[in-house]
Amino acid sequence: AQPGVEWGIGNCDALFDPTNAFTDGVLDAPAWLPVYAARKQCVLVFKKPVSCSRLVMHSATMRDAALDIWDGKDWKTIHEWKGQVLERLEWKGDKVTTGQVRIRPLAERAQFAGWCYPEITELGLYEP
Repeated sequence: AQPGVEWGIGNCDALFDPTNAFTDGVLDAPAWLPVYAARKQCVLVFKKPVSCSRLVMHSATMRDAALDIWDGKDWKTIHEWKGQVLERLEWKGDKVTTGQVRIRPLAERAQFAGWCYPEITELGLYEP
């Protein structure tokens, strides 16, 4: 999204440095892994609204997921991924402007041990 935008996961009380990417499993270790919080959603909150028409995320564990945006009053689902085989999940669509983006894991891939946590290892929002 736009450079310099402050963002947080779940609330604006703990904003991240806008010079860092949300997650980048290639260059650093951070990722969204809801071990100590609700596992049903990853909410990105922006200090100022952002505009985007493309989202790319990498997840080794999510098979199905939904992409929602906050329209000021309620969540609106703008895309769903179903039966994903690859780790890269991408949405391209009409430009949207929002103060919050939510990823909802709907189903996980079967793992060797038979269970896994949903996680996001990389995430990018892009303008047209």
